Amino acid sequence: METALKDAGFPELSWYTVLWELERAGKPTRPKDLAIPLFILPYQLSRLVDRMEKDGLVKRIACKEDKRGHLLEPTAKGFALRKAMWTVYAPAMDDALNRINDKEALELARLLNKLGGIEHVDCGDK
Repeated sequence: METALKDAGFPELSWYTVLWELERAGKPTRPKDLAIPLFILPYQLSRLVDRMEKDGLVKRIACKEDKRGHLLEPTAKGFALRKAMWTVYAPAMDDALNRINDKEALELARLLNKLGGIEHVDCGDK
């Protein structure tokens, strides 16, 4: 996916992921609330957000409850970029997922759940 995005002139996949998580949240979000679902360390997220803010894709909003903190919100430019990246990301994801059969997909889901600390989720394997 990284290659497909790069070949199309888009930034790295992590930019898409940050924009998607902010869009899904539907409201300004604390950076610490993004770090966990993105599997990224806080200092890495901070550097990434700095670059994205410089490009006008996200904006920082002062947090009323915590004067030291801030919230993140995508800009109109950020929304537009995320949607444009989807046109490359979706087919690349389909291509990647079509490389495995249904049995392999169930095994992958089982292993990912195990890594995530989930004992059992009905993946249709029983």
